[in-house]
Amino acid sequence: MALAKPGFLAFKLESPGGLLRALQSECGVCAAFDPATTPPASRPPLAKFMALWDTGATGCVVTTAVVKACGLKPIGMQKVIGAYGGVTDRETYLVNLMLPNKVGVSQVTVVHGDLA
Repeated sequence: MALAKPGFLAFKLESPGGLLRALQSECGVCAAFDPATTPPASRPPLAKFMALWDTGATGCVVTTAVVKACGLKPIGMQKVIGAYGGVTDRETYLVNLMLPNKVGVSQVTVVHGDLA
């Protein structure tokens, strides 16, 4: 898993029909590990999901399907303010992400949430 570097163009989305209403792409997700010290044979498998990239968000959210498919274990709780102002306590997890161009980002804290 290659690590993203500051200023590195990770991936590009284009729309032949003009502006995109939402930025979506395939994304690999797995339980967090350190790519520098974890041998390839011991790394958890990547599960592929469609990701919605919210450029105005301040954090990452994963659904119940991601938690179950990746066998994620909670590492804590975090207060989350929803788009419409509600505040809830949500479980947090550590994951590794693989972007469409095979650039990996390790040990990302994500919050369990519903994307409805």
